[in-house]
Amino acid sequence: MSGFSYFKIILKWILKPINEVINFYSGNVMFSPRGSLLIGKITMQRKGGDG
Repeated sequence: MSGFSYFKIILKWILKPINEVINFYSGNVMFSPRGSLLIGKITMQRKGGDG
């Protein structure tokens, strides 16, 4: 395969104490105008379709 190069991907995982994670991501729970669920700094999209 000419012109194709492989890149080495380095993934780094860090485990944090649960209290630190909860303090960082916590917040109000509400729905966006388009129906997504907002939990602090996390946004969960609603399922599309007719279901």
